[in-house]
Amino acid sequence: MRHPRYLSRCRPVEQQATPPLLDQPGTSLVPKSGVIWRELNSVLTPEFLPHQVIPGDVDARNDTLLVTANLAFYPKKRFLNFESIASLILHQFVNTIRTSSLFQRYGLVRMLIWTRSDDTLSFLPKTIQRRKRQALENDLLCEWIREVCGDETASGSWFAREDAINHASLATTIKKMRAAKLELPAGREPKDFLETLAAVKARKRILEPGKHAPTFKRPYQDVLASLYTADTEQGGLDKDSDDFKTMNIYRWRTTSDIKTASRLLQHSQHLDKIKALHKSKKTSAKRKAAAELKWETEMREVSKVILDQFITYKDNLHAFRQTPPLLEWDRRDYEPMTVQAQEFFPNVHCSLLDIQPRAPHPLMRQMGPNSNRAADMFDLILGSLTQQLTQPLGPNLDSLWPGAADFILPAMDKHPDVSRGGFLPNLSYAEPSPRLLSARQLEQLLELWMEWPFRPEFNELVGRTQDDLDDRFDDSQHIEI
Repeated sequence: MRHPRYLSRCRPVEQQATPPLLDQPGTSLVPKSGVIWRELNSVLTPEFLPHQVIPGDVDARNDTLLVTANLAFYPKKRFLNFESIASLILHQFVNTIRTSSLFQRYGLVRMLIWTRSDDTLSFLPKTIQRRKRQALENDLLCEWIREVCGDETASGSWFAREDAINHASLATTIKKMRAAKLELPAGREPKDFLETLAAVKARKRILEPGKHAPTFKRPYQDVLASLYTADTEQGGLDKDSDDFKTMNIYRWRTTSDIKTASRLLQHSQHLDKIKALHKSKKTSAKRKAAAELKWETEMREVSKVILDQFITYKDNLHAFRQTPPLLEWDRRDYEPMTVQAQEFFPNVHCSLLDIQPRAPHPLMRQMGPNSNRAADMFDLILGSLTQQLTQPLGPNLDSLWPGAADFILPAMDKHPDVSRGGFLPNLSYAEPSPRLLSARQLEQLLELWMEWPFRPEFNELVGRTQDDLDDRFDDSQHIEI
């Protein structure tokens, strides 16, 4: 599965002792593209795969076939609504799990895929801000997606989450690795990994997220630190210089950030207390109502800037506190090895993704005219919900079809247990949003939609969403490269 013009190839570090791949028995080279489905399908035949048969149960894992691909296109190119052609092909590869097409017709086939590190930001998000439609679909169709190696700096500087969450996530990963007796090769350890590993070995306390005022890594902090150093070494910066003015601006921002962090913690702990009241069986309804009224009054007085920051902080905290965590990144069993751009030609950072499919929900296979169209409706529902990822789920469902929220939400999640991804019912500024739904909650939403006696017909839902079957989600559209 290689394209001779665009694909990056890893430079050999040392002479390989094993014979060339094509000299090994049972190996053949087929001069066809692996990303043009017409050509790929011509290879997925008994002529080239005599040991593979289409099983009666396509939901069974097939460990006799492994798919490897290199999608590290250079230069990067946008296509339709996708950030790159690689993002499109990754989407199509994952979607074949649901449709049991291409190589997934032989069962659930594992995939090892090379791609540019910046193509993994939304495919394997490290913050809740990047958990968009593709990440939701990945959770529904994949048992795991792991980054084997990649660029440690490719976290997307535009988005950040609390440092305590990142440290706690790393500490959990290190404990898993030590239990499995896994170690990263020398020189391949990320900087943050080494720092957290040293803290774990020294038995230093890792701050628990949500218990202390949050801190965030910001680019200006490095600039401020260098200005402080220059100010100290030079005996004081010239007060009329640009550096001195910049240092004062960043000092003011630091003070502002500290105050904001204190507000975020205050609101978060208030919400935690309300959740604890709901979880306790001894709390009276009157006390719960009083606490909720105080909360809503408090939040109505918050400025929009602080409110937006709080929602992001709250959502990242909610995602991490679940068991297991909501983000696939926080469920990783090992830390990715670091790679350098100079190890590839052209010199572009690449990542290796390990994708293990899982059996999709039976309703997600109901597509086409000869079915109940559950999967087709779910595509429309998911497309509509992910247009407003941060908006409350209730209004989102009602805008999709009036009355949907009244039927679905009460039955969808009846417990406020954060560790299970639960939400507080009807509490303003704490409602569930689409980006916070786990795979099970999304499946539950689909089940309840199909049970709803007043659900619209498929053609009515298409008209309501004004969906013209966009090429992005049309399986009949394939890219010709």
